[in-house]
Amino acid sequence: MTELNTENVDRIFADCMFRSHEEYEECKGKNLYLFVNSIQNPTVKVGFHPERIEVHRHEIREMLSQLPDGFFPGSGDGASFLQACSTKDGQLWTGFHTEVEKLCLLGLASKQMRMLTPDAEIWPMLPGGMPYLSVEIEQ
Repeated sequence: MTELNTENVDRIFADCMFRSHEEYEECKGKNLYLFVNSIQNPTVKVGFHPERIEVHRHEIREMLSQLPDGFFPGSGDGASFLQACSTKDGQLWTGFHTEVEKLCLLGLASKQMRMLTPDAEIWPMLPGGMPYLSVEIEQ
């Protein structure tokens, strides 16, 4: 099982991004690109190579499955972005929101995570001012 930790998240995130402007342009010409809105800066879009997202789908699923139960349907039906810094057993896997965002963006890009509050304008009214998400995979 792919452990939920900073090293694995960083490795997969980096591999799934476009490696060059030329690669992006080539994929754009084939209509092979995927953009997800940033969580920490919703006006920014993060681009992913869809074929590499697919290559890492299983690893992303394994890491998401280690998030607290509140992220899963039936257990809580969604949780705050701020709660994604810990695992099911309450252990912090990172202390940085940038790492949590990378995991969530991978989840969103692979369609294994869903934004429950997609309208960023309401986020300041939510606890912690951050969106709620759910993991869309079986536990």
